[in-house]
Amino acid sequence: MVTWFAGVFFLGRMLIYARDAIDQNEQSVLDNALLGAKRVWYIITLPSMILTVIFGVLIAFYIQAFTQPWMQLKLCFVVLFVIYNIYLNYLRLSYNKRKPWLSSYVLRLLNEVPFIFLVIILAIVYLKSLMAAFVALGIVVGFAVIVMVGLKLFR
Repeated sequence: MVTWFAGVFFLGRMLIYARDAIDQNEQSVLDNALLGAKRVWYIITLPSMILTVIFGVLIAFYIQAFTQPWMQLKLCFVVLFVIYNIYLNYLRLSYNKRKPWLSSYVLRLLNEVPFIFLVIILAIVYLKSLMAAFVALGIVVGFAVIVMVGLKLFR
């Protein structure tokens, strides 16, 4: 799981580098960023995601956790995180075709999304209570709002 999140954070950073290289018309930096993004996706992120999901499902079956509400909520967020990963790869592929549509600022905001998923998923697992998970979600959303307001103010 740690390598999966590390790969996602780094993939987001490589997309930011690629966008900045496009904006500054630096072809060599763009080529290096896209090559790095490809390597991060295929060597770190994708294998880690697959292994984490496989072993997570096996452990959940072993401890019979699928009937528990906290596990169902956690699975919802894991599925959303997998969708986020697929979206990042879609962005990577569009950058390979030199068709970026997101600004560097939006990519920087998108690169904070894995942190939100990480906090929510860990809170659900450790607190194992739907009410506590919603409180954690509120805290994370509040933190995200503060970060976004701060970015707007200091932009």
